[in-house]
Amino acid sequence: MNKSALLDKIIYYIFLALATITPLIFTTQTSELYEVPKMYFVYTLALLLLTLTAIKFITQKQIKIPTNFVVNTFALFLIIQAVSTITSTDKYTSIYGYPTRLNGGLLSQLAYFVIFITALINLNLEKAKKILEAAVFSAVAVALWGIPSYFGHDPTCFLLTGKFTSS
Repeated sequence: MNKSALLDKIIYYIFLALATITPLIFTTQTSELYEVPKMYFVYTLALLLLTLTAIKFITQKQIKIPTNFVVNTFALFLIIQAVSTITSTDKYTSIYGYPTRLNGGLLSQLAYFVIFITALINLNLEKAKKILEAAVFSAVAVALWGIPSYFGHDPTCFLLTGKFTSS
């Protein structure tokens, strides 16, 4: 297997991990059980995607960055958000987002942009469909996990406290 094919395979599996593992992540090690660990995971994988795509460009001696209306609009949004961050009175929230969630700030928007662009660069329609199917499967698993909590019996509480309640 050549380097480019290996990089393509690793990148594809990272996208699968984003689609399937991200919704399932939680921890008791932060004040926010769900969003903070998910965002650390997303930031890490976005950085990996950026690095692997850059390595792919170097090995192929060719840079292919797609440009279309959606990409240009997203880039313009990021520029506006960067200017807003520079002029903000609350730099921390502007960069990192709401403090207990680490989402919604410039950093998360950059991560989403990297994920979007690297998907356009590295995925074909067949791979994108498989990732979408994996995301639907993961969403169904999360929904099934959450249904008992509607009735007062949360599986997460059971894992953390040994009590099958929502308290």
